[in-house]
Amino acid sequence: MVPDGSMALHMLGLSDQVPMRYVYLNDKLHKSEFVGKTEIVFKRINSKKLIASDKKAGLILSAMEYLGNDAFADKKLILDFAKRLDSDDVKDLQNASKGYPLWVQNRVNSIISTMTTENTPIN
Repeated sequence: MVPDGSMALHMLGLSDQVPMRYVYLNDKLHKSEFVGKTEIVFKRINSKKLIASDKKAGLILSAMEYLGNDAFADKKLILDFAKRLDSDDVKDLQNASKGYPLWVQNRVNSIISTMTTENTPIN
């Protein structure tokens, strides 16, 4: 299970907005529940998109897909994602992106290239 894009952006520190409802992506069920006044939604997605669900790569891919391809016309966004990766995350991100559309895979490659050209610290 991985948080949806809006939650992932917040968890990565790329957005100050706190989602009003908690949406989790999984490969089993699709339902909505309320806990008090808070809505928790489970959305079913292709299991290939959950390969890195327990890693930072899962958050990054969820956030990228949520933002859409056009958002990455801003090179600052690519750099912002690159700054959140370390060397372990790179391999996870490359492997997990194979279950995503081609544009996501291309943006992942751009992020990784930015890490090396911008001398972004790789821990």
